[in-house]
Amino acid sequence: MQIRQYVVSSTTPSSSTDEHDYQFKLKHAREFLEEGNKVRAYVFFRGRSILFKEQGEVLLLRFANDLEEVGKVESMPSLEGKKMFLYLAPKKAGAQKKSQQARDREAAEQEAKEAAKQQKEAAAAEAPANGGFFANAKISADALKKLTEDKE
Repeated sequence: MQIRQYVVSSTTPSSSTDEHDYQFKLKHAREFLEEGNKVRAYVFFRGRSILFKEQGEVLLLRFANDLEEVGKVESMPSLEGKKMFLYLAPKKAGAQKKSQQARDREAAEQEAKEAAKQQKEAAAAEAPANGGFFANAKISADALKKLTEDKE
């Protein structure tokens, strides 16, 4: 049996964390999870801020939701003293699932590429092979044939 040792890396957003600080901690937690480490995120309530436990829980759940594609929640937010903890473990590298939005976006991009390729091929087929002056003329194929015969 193989035992993997994990380094538990901590991030400490508080209940009044600004958006930039949140993104910074989210980025570091994502890096820790991609390296194969577990992450312990906690919110420390100072003074009377313990009255707003719901804000801390919402913040930790948002944190877990944002890291859903690289990590899975080991334990839901739990309050221990003045700290509320959330533990995340890395997902297995081989079994990365894509969200429905990501699959839809990739399918739309693939369809757009194919449509552009077909339009390009259709435009190339309609253009005369000789190029030059008559290549830009908007005339029928019969008229173009007569003009080229007259030249010869």
